[in-house]
This record gives sequence, C-alpha cells and structure tokens, in this order.
Amino acid sequence: MCSDDQACSKRSDPVHRAEYRHTGLPDYLIPCHFQDACYDKKPDHPIRFFHGEEIPSIKKHSTLGSDNARKRKLTPCMYGNECRFMKNPQHTATYSHPSSE
Repeated sequence: MCSDDQACSKRSDPVHRAEYRHTGLPDYLIPCHFQDACYDKKPDHPIRFFHGEEIPSIKKHSTLGSDNARKRKLTPCMYGNECRFMKNPQHTATYSHPSSE
C-alpha cells in the first residue's frame, strides 16, 4: 500500500501503480484507446488510463537457479545425447542436451 494513498502525486505513474496499491484504484492502468494521441486532458484521466509511456522492466527475484534460467534459453541440440561436441564449452553455451538438463 502506498503510504500517501489517495493523496499520492504518483497515481498516474504506471510503474508506481504496479508497485503500490491505492484505495479505489486497480493495481495497473488501463490502456487508453488513443495512447500518446489522447485528447482527454481531464486531471483524473491519467490516473485511470495508460498512454504508452516507457516503462522500465521490473525484475523480481527468480525462484530458479541461474543454471536453470540459462538452460531454458538454450537451443536443443539436434544430436541430443549422441552429440560429439558436448565437451566443447562454446557449443554447450549455445545448445542444450538431454543429459545436461
């Protein structure tokens, strides 16, 4: 919950809204149909609608180990466990093999 709640000056900030709750408002802003070409200048409009502003990625702590996260991004090797290059670090950095998963 935002400590300023309804007196908060950041209620129209999409990142702030995703991180903090405010009484009577959803946790996220609904996309405005007109986005950055919006003509609605009412003060409550940006509190309710998202207009395509740039939002930095919010990273949460992963429950997966770093090895598991890395393996998910590897391309499966077409030779599988029969691969001759499984001891090649350059190859295994790009391709996954069933025995290494």
